[in-house]
Amino acid sequence: MNHFALYIKLMNRSIPVQLLSVIENWFELCLSCVKWGKATSYFYKLTTGVRQGVLSPCLFGIFIDDLVKLVNKANSGCRIGACCAAIFLYADDIILLAPSVSTLQTLVHICELELVDIDMVINVKKSACIRFGLRYKNTCANVVAAGVNIDWVTSTRYLGVYFERSVRFKCSFSKNKAGFYRSFNAIFGKIGRCASEEVVLALIKTKCLPVLLCGNEVCPTNAADLQSMQFTINRVIIKLFGTMSQNYYQEVSNYFDINTVKELIRNHFEKFKISYGAADNYLCCQISAKC
Repeated sequence: MNHFALYIKLMNRSIPVQLLSVIENWFELCLSCVKWGKATSYFYKLTTGVRQGVLSPCLFGIFIDDLVKLVNKANSGCRIGACCAAIFLYADDIILLAPSVSTLQTLVHICELELVDIDMVINVKKSACIRFGLRYKNTCANVVAAGVNIDWVTSTRYLGVYFERSVRFKCSFSKNKAGFYRSFNAIFGKIGRCASEEVVLALIKTKCLPVLLCGNEVCPTNAADLQSMQFTINRVIIKLFGTMSQNYYQEVSNYFDINTVKELIRNHFEKFKISYGAADNYLCCQISAKC
């Protein structure tokens, strides 16, 4: 993030001069160093970016806000009811939604023009295009950013959630399951043979299940997805207690309060719906009302 571009954005919002001077002085004094073992490098000045803290997300939000306004002003992306939903943004991770490839190229061009003004560029290597709809398998025209084609992919990741191209919006949970197994094996390999079942299961609930269920409360899941994730948990339970009958498995689940995947996702969804509906945003309220 270019500091001078931020100052211009703040001045355009009529920030008090005194507060602007404080922010300028704060960034002017920002120094850092690299520590490797017991060795420490010399201190160097930070000329770009924001430091972690309470104020930094607000400053970056102001810095990037005009990008969202310009995309919405174009009024050419996807819509949810009467509301334009062409862009979703979390920090510098952006999703553009367009009904056609030509419209997507227009939105990318709008983003490029604004990013040039604030001394930023689209990272083509970390960008991808993915298609949903009846013609999702058809070859698409190239979408260009910074003179380079953005790849069309069959799957991609955004904020820890994996999307797969399909007739309808679809998520993939294979990475979640792989991460769940890695977390479990790391725990079981350390304490699996010496700790009680209660301790191991408590660690699985707090450290492993969040990996498996990451984002599932808002991702579309069908019966096959639920069965696959439930099988993942079942294998871990069998690893701890050995092969067992269905009745015995149910007793173990009841005793240790192990909910099914379907119940866990439903509980997470209800909590998410309450917090999402309470958001001070028109689009959030509209979507929450339809859930």
